Amino acid sequence: MAGICPDLQKYPVRKPCFKEGDESQISNYRPFSLLTGFSKIFELLIFHRLKHHAVSNNILANEQYGFCDNVSTESTVFRLIETIFSA
Repeated sequence: MAGICPDLQKYPVRKPCFKEGDESQISNYRPFSLLTGFSKIFELLIFHRLKHHAVSNNILANEQYGFCDNVSTESTVFRLIETIFSA
């Protein structure tokens, strides 16, 4: 594999997105990036491969709740409360 990515696939199109407040103030805008379809699919493939590698090799800590299956913010809160009460 040569590791070559076409130039058009590397760069997103950036557009300003209005947040709130005075529209004439540049600080009231944030950048919004539009990626190509290829970039989105490639990003998903890499994410799933990295996630599979981390889970199958038991790399993630037990306290890791972000990007994990079958856990949520409620799991985090429950674990915190359980730890506080058991202390």
